[in-house]
Amino acid sequence: MRKINAFVFLALFAGVGVCAQDQPTETALVSQVTPKPCEVTILGLVHEYTGRSYGPAHLRAIYEAVHPSIIAIEATASSVKSGMPIPPLNENFEAIDYGRRTGTRVTGVDWDWEGPPPAGAPDPKPPRAAGISEKQARRLEFSHAWLSIDNQKARLADIPDELAYLNNPVTLAVTRSQVQHHSPYPGFDVANDTIAKNIRTIAREQCVGGRLLVTFGGAHKSELEDRLSSAPELHIRPITDWLPLSPAAVAAQTQPADLWKIMQMTTENLEMLVSPADMPFEWLREQAGEMEQRARSDPEAKYYLARWLTVSGEWDRAAKLLSEVQQDAEDRKLSIYNPATIGTAWFFPPEIKLKWRALFALGLVQDLAGHRQEAITTYQTIKAEIDKSGVTAPPGPGGRPRDLRGWVDHFLAEPYTGHPDQYLRILIPD
Repeated sequence: MRKINAFVFLALFAGVGVCAQDQPTETALVSQVTPKPCEVTILGLVHEYTGRSYGPAHLRAIYEAVHPSIIAIEATASSVKSGMPIPPLNENFEAIDYGRRTGTRVTGVDWDWEGPPPAGAPDPKPPRAAGISEKQARRLEFSHAWLSIDNQKARLADIPDELAYLNNPVTLAVTRSQVQHHSPYPGFDVANDTIAKNIRTIAREQCVGGRLLVTFGGAHKSELEDRLSSAPELHIRPITDWLPLSPAAVAAQTQPADLWKIMQMTTENLEMLVSPADMPFEWLREQAGEMEQRARSDPEAKYYLARWLTVSGEWDRAAKLLSEVQQDAEDRKLSIYNPATIGTAWFFPPEIKLKWRALFALGLVQDLAGHRQEAITTYQTIKAEIDKSGVTAPPGPGGRPRDLRGWVDHFLAEPYTGHPDQYLRILIPD
């Protein structure tokens, strides 16, 4: 028999004059029990790790604290089933990994990104200036977005707990105001309607009496809570019941590969590279000791140490380490996922073979140090190895490179400078 509610329990057993013939039948008791609604809590976040205040361990710690029955992520349901969440966001991969390790169900509730914006959706972008081509306008949009994101990351990099900051009422009010003045993308309201509908379906059909943790970009959080607040099949519980996370809880969830994930998210993230001053240098310097120690026996560690030395201006030592990596790496591949390989506009280079990555990074640092002929020789070596392998990947959206060839060809034609315009002309080619 299903659990009976407290009122019926007291009426039966508290000695208040209920005689045997007046006691309700089991069928009647069951009919009086109201199913407990699904408890839904929404975590707003940014999609890139920033170092001290936010990394993979913060996500694992919040999963452990909330202990959800189901995690709903910012990806389509079909892509989650395939094992490659679209969009390929950091928190999506961490949620899927957590689900595999703990048996927690993970599902996608995002709208379909493959189709065009919803019919009639307003365009949040301002009209294009006269005399500016479509591709030039697109490059300007990327540049503006990168600088805006960099400024945000610079503010977030060294706060104690980024998740607590992003989900407090003051920050949420600022985020809501920004969304109202400038929609993140065409059809944002329609997308949120779809996402909320998907969450309600999960709550009603798979989460009765359970707890559903929803992880989405911070711009969605308040919009989704508004749409779900009156839904009878669920109850909204604030994520702040579990925030801020304690340093001990985060430390307990830290894994060796986390450092490489954050290194990739900073030293190989175009959003950071276009504005190096906004990189979390203080945190990265604090990791130098661990990177040095691990680099003694691990070529991948040596590669990321060299990337850190590159962005910090120690080009001669970076070049020496990268030369060693390309000699020692053999057929080793990256131990972490590389978003650039599916044509994202945030990361480079789009290659998982460590030797080729090291050669490419060596060419870049040789150009930065003014050793142009050495850089050309390095790029030519990479190109010859790619040609010999016969491995190619078709361009991504808008002709965006999905392998090293497009990047190498560009830097054979002109020296690498790290200027934002160079990245933009490769990502959005003429």
